[in-house]
Amino acid sequence: MAEQELSGNFADVMNAVEAGEVFRLTRNGREVAELRPLRPVRRPGAEELVARHRLLPRVDGTVMRREGDEFFGPGDGT
Repeated sequence: MAEQELSGNFADVMNAVEAGEVFRLTRNGREVAELRPLRPVRRPGAEELVARHRLLPRVDGTVMRREGDEFFGPGDGT
C-alpha cells in the first residue's frame, strides 16, 4: 500500500489491521514498513501470581544486609 493510499483510507486500514490483516507500506515503490496487529497482552490471574510468588527464593534480610555491607562497605544504617 502506498503512503498516499494509507493517508486517504486510514480508518479503513486501521479497522482491517484490528481484524488481523497485515499491510506492507511502500514509498516510491519500495517497501519501508509493515503494519500489523499487536499480539494481545495476557495478564496473569491472581492464582497464577500466587503460584509464581511461591516459586521465588526466600530472602534473609540479615544475610542480605551483611552481603551488601561486604560488597559496598558499611552504611550509616539508614
